Amino acid sequence: MKTINKYLGVALMGLGLVSMSSCTDGNDWDVESAFNRLFGADEEKISVTPTATTATVEFSASQPQENNSGNIYYIIEVSKDSLYDEVAMGGERATVYGEDKSITKSPFEITGLDGDTEYFLRIKVMSDTKGDSKWAYYDEGAHFKTDAEQIFAEVTADDYTDSQVTLSWTDPNVTHIAVSVDGAEIEGSPFNLTDEEKANQSKTFTGLNQLTNYTFVIYNGEAKRGTRTVTTAAAPPAAAYTRYLETTETRLNQALFDQIVADARTETGEQNVSITIVFPAGSTTEIIGDDTAADPGTLKISDGVSVNFFGRGGGETPTLKLLKNFDIAGSHNFITFEHLNIVDGGAGYCINQSTACSVSEVKFTDCNVSGQATAFFRLQKDGAKVINALTIDNCVMHDMCSGYSYIHVDANSGDGVVKNINISNSTFYNVAPSGKMFIYSKKTNMESINITNCTFNNNTGSGNYFIDFNDDAYGPSGDFNITNCVFGKSADDNTKNIRASKDPNVVNSFCTSDFYKQKGFPGINELDYTYDKLFVAPDEADFHFQKGTLEDYKTGDPRWW
Repeated sequence: MKTINKYLGVALMGLGLVSMSSCTDGNDWDVESAFNRLFGADEEKISVTPTATTATVEFSASQPQENNSGNIYYIIEVSKDSLYDEVAMGGERATVYGEDKSITKSPFEITGLDGDTEYFLRIKVMSDTKGDSKWAYYDEGAHFKTDAEQIFAEVTADDYTDSQVTLSWTDPNVTHIAVSVDGAEIEGSPFNLTDEEKANQSKTFTGLNQLTNYTFVIYNGEAKRGTRTVTTAAAPPAAAYTRYLETTETRLNQALFDQIVADARTETGEQNVSITIVFPAGSTTEIIGDDTAADPGTLKISDGVSVNFFGRGGGETPTLKLLKNFDIAGSHNFITFEHLNIVDGGAGYCINQSTACSVSEVKFTDCNVSGQATAFFRLQKDGAKVINALTIDNCVMHDMCSGYSYIHVDANSGDGVVKNINISNSTFYNVAPSGKMFIYSKKTNMESINITNCTFNNNTGSGNYFIDFNDDAYGPSGDFNITNCVFGKSADDNTKNIRASKDPNVVNSFCTSDFYKQKGFPGINELDYTYDKLFVAPDEADFHFQKGTLEDYKTGDPRWW
């Protein structure tokens, strides 16, 4: 009997379920007979697809049954506060849609939302003749979140420097901007926007720090309307006079350079003056001498003038195209190049000095240099030419010097000397592979050579030395160090190592099996594989280490670690 009753009960329950289902299936407009009101929307069928300021709401909706006459519509409420049955409709932070009886079908687009904001949503079915339904809640009362709005315009290289940022936006309905660094708001933040700034839809922030990540968030009241993070550029090197070139000044010729020098001397009242020339981000500037003459000649840096050639950050690195090389005759405390692409446009050299000069330091920092057909840096002919220090740091130099050496000192009777060469954190590839040496100092002593954390590949011509003093009676009188360096292939089996009065001190440095077959540097670690097994893609200028090679060694240019 128990078994029979059990199956009978199940059958009866099944009939009951079928009967109940047949009354309501697919019909959201039915009436709860006990209360003479409409059934609510199906909560499981409510979905929300938000954007920054809108949300598309989809819900169950079917045509009313014949027995449900009258105008039937939906009310949708969204609120920044939680919604539940005890909360009255139309709260302070809520918006109600459809009270004009306009929502009669799904989907419906809610507009006027704030970006990056949490909202709660509920729906009620309404009728002219029946009682309104119970509230149906999105996701069992959970919130949805709008996307972050972005009314800030893109920030271009012209919009910021080392100390200021100019922001613009696309909608005047804003109130203030918050500014933070590493999550902490800076002094003065938030900055209330003036009526003029709102109308212009632009504001400039000044007094900022160089090379700092600033995050700007623009609001309309509590609503976040856009976010931008901007890294300020590096500050130009300090000098007595700074000249920012305009984007329209695409040629630095002798007349413009001389005018800059004249302005600097007038402003400072000094004849011996330091100058920083700042090139716009993304610009290309031709370097040439007197371009009014049939033979323009070199660009002469005035005697007594020290100059920084500086590429502004924030966009593409500025390019100097050398139609002619620089002439550094006279006396100078420094001549520096920083954050620049330096390409050859027919000059053949970057510096090719044949007349007397005295420079405390010539320096290249954070530069990409390529194409100098003959030599990168040369001292030649008669006349005392003294460079106290030639410094290369954080540079990539490549595809150059098919005529002479990378550094080529061949002045007569020892008239030219680079006393100290300091090269660090740099990469050199395809430098003089069909030319001569990497460093050549013709029977002329130096004080020091220090090469640290550098990567080399395919440098030095056949039968030539990596470093050559032309006679083993000459060389550095002081430091001669090669530290944490990596050497890939040489031009061929006939390339040589070093000819100098003493061997370098070589520390934590490596060479591939196809580097300088005629011995090698004393103390260098010789690998048993070729350059293409050491570097990831050396012929495509990718000198990261392949797995299983030197990836655990802190050696070579750090950019490839």
